[in-house]
Amino acid sequence: MQRRNFLHRLGRKKWASSPYKNPYFDASAPLGSRFSFQRMLTVGLWLVLFVALFLGLFWTPILRVDEVRVSGVRYIDEATVQARVEEALSGAYVWIIPRNHRFFLPLERIRESLGEAFLLNTVDLRSTGRALDVVISEKLSRALWRVGPASYIMDEHGVIVGEQGLEPLPLVSIVDVREEAVSVGQRVLSEEESINLLELVSVLGERGVAISEILYDKDQPYFVQIVVPPGYKVIVDPATPLAEQLDRYTTVLRTDSRDPSVYEYIDVRFGNRVYVKDR
Repeated sequence: MQRRNFLHRLGRKKWASSPYKNPYFDASAPLGSRFSFQRMLTVGLWLVLFVALFLGLFWTPILRVDEVRVSGVRYIDEATVQARVEEALSGAYVWIIPRNHRFFLPLERIRESLGEAFLLNTVDLRSTGRALDVVISEKLSRALWRVGPASYIMDEHGVIVGEQGLEPLPLVSIVDVREEAVSVGQRVLSEEESINLLELVSVLGERGVAISEILYDKDQPYFVQIVVPPGYKVIVDPATPLAEQLDRYTTVLRTDSRDPSVYEYIDVRFGNRVYVKDR
């Protein structure tokens, strides 16, 4: 014998005697009438409208960046920077919001991507209409700072900005004779030392003097040894006029008929007194 649902019965009697009817207890109201087709259609239309507005807000072309403009490059290829930025803008957040949406641009991601790929001082990102302006300032690789077998890239301020890769760079090597360990981001030369040494490199290049390497001791900044082919040294003081010192060096080469390979060093730091030592 089937047991009666007393709770259901009691509840139906209670609602039947009240002015408000609960369709759950109304036996005359079928289940399908509780959610009519018209209501379901209305809810469905509102849901479709909401989804359309949501997607339209995020995927409308008016609010998306479709152009990347790069400026400020000197040695880096502009097209390479542009491709790197476009790669960071591709895709979407959780497959819904596009990364190139003007209000959701991954600016920090772009900065990190460019910083990993290039040696940069600053990266300025500005959204202008449907374009993203990328203004960069490069770290200028001016020389290689060598400590033992390891070589590091040094910028114009005497700061180590990275390790030298497998590919050789057309930069002058400055050898730390003390071989003190360094790390990326560390300043190895003061501003004055950096200016003096880089000016020395520039003047030597203008004079057409071939350089094998420069030996530098930070405890003796006035005693800089330039190693030139075929292996002898030219000793200069970067803090004094370099043009005059190099004039004295070229005078020695012009007036001495011997092969330069006989020299051990030529010291041109002391005015008209030039010291030459043979091997």
